[in-house]
Amino acid sequence: MRQWRARHGTDLYAKAGEDAPRTLSRTPFVFFGNENAIRPMASSDGSLSWSAIQAEIRRREAPRQRPLRFGHPLLGRGSVGLNLVLLVGLDLFDVPALTLDQAQDPRLSHRLDELEAAVTLLAPTTGALAKRFSQGGPEGLDLIFTYENTAIELAQSLGDRWGQPLRLYYPRRTVWSVHSAAVLRGDWVTPEQRAAASAWLSFLESPAMQIEAYRMGLRPANAALVDANEGVFAQLKPYGVRPVLPPSAPKPVEEVTRALASLAQRARAVASADGN
Repeated sequence: MRQWRARHGTDLYAKAGEDAPRTLSRTPFVFFGNENAIRPMASSDGSLSWSAIQAEIRRREAPRQRPLRFGHPLLGRGSVGLNLVLLVGLDLFDVPALTLDQAQDPRLSHRLDELEAAVTLLAPTTGALAKRFSQGGPEGLDLIFTYENTAIELAQSLGDRWGQPLRLYYPRRTVWSVHSAAVLRGDWVTPEQRAAASAWLSFLESPAMQIEAYRMGLRPANAALVDANEGVFAQLKPYGVRPVLPPSAPKPVEEVTRALASLAQRARAVASADGN
């Protein structure tokens, strides 16, 4: 957006009105895997943190202890890796939002290096991670960090076949992946295309399409559709799915986001150097 504005002197999309970005659906980031392996790391309220995972990694360094087997998408590529870095920072400093000083604190980069040195699988995408998790069977990965809707799909498809409980665990602070769309203001967009795009977005915002997203395990933009007593998420309660989520962590300001992105790229390079 900044580069577009510098080149053209205008914004690529409207900040308000019908052409402004619209949230169509969203999904939180979760931990998912073998409940028997994850439950000892979880807190009394059922949440899980990267700090607890790293403590378990250290505990299992004792002789004859099997290492904790976990996987996540590559840091520095996509929203999952970047939000993993954010959650590690929130856990480390025990705060609801990171400051720039905290994002640049050497303790955070050290914690990420430690995590990446112990990771079992770095997958290029969340889809590849889900595939590897399902192919590994009960003797594969203990847990993965992924989108809630991906974890729901895995729980439904694998739960009855593996003969062991699979469960979602939520971070203490909810971090969202928001699926938005906007009508662009580029000079290549014709009036007919702009009208068609607006009509398409209105269709996706309709109750019928929002309910369809809900059935796919996505949280609809219309929060009223998420019923705490019945519906998709209540039916998935045995897998740990919560209709009502922990408090949200606010979106980091731009300079903090840039610092976290630099950390993600550095951690990815460290993991590559270690042969992961």
